[in-house]
Amino acid sequence: ECFEHSVDVSAAFLCDFAEVREGLLMSLGGGITRLWRDQYPASVGASLALLVDLPPSDLNRKHEIIAAIQGPDQPVGELKAEFQTSGGKDLKAGENVVAPLAIDLRPVQLPGPGSYSINISIDGEFIRAVGFVAQPPRST
Repeated sequence: ECFEHSVDVSAAFLCDFAEVREGLLMSLGGGITRLWRDQYPASVGASLALLVDLPPSDLNRKHEIIAAIQGPDQPVGELKAEFQTSGGKDLKAGENVVAPLAIDLRPVQLPGPGSYSINISIDGEFIRAVGFVAQPPRST
């Protein structure tokens, strides 16, 4: 039997840099969970790398993704983007299409040290969160 499911995110992580090239997600320094910053406010200074799973019925239509950064006390910023995936002509029954996405978080300013969450929503539906901690550098 074929069970078609809705849009999902199979991978989401912070990295030093991410971009999409020729349908592939390229990432450097992936798996960031700590950001060491000398002073605040400070740029996130990282990218969010994502692999979005789409059922064939969602191909060739626009989707809106929102990465909302929540700080310890208040929302910090929000980045919105649209994406659309085509293709799928060689899909097997029950197979989804994977759309690679990279979101540059450098424009977002962190107000201070603490625990943060990047809440990822697609088409208005919350999908997943990626957490990280911002803190001053370790004293030597």
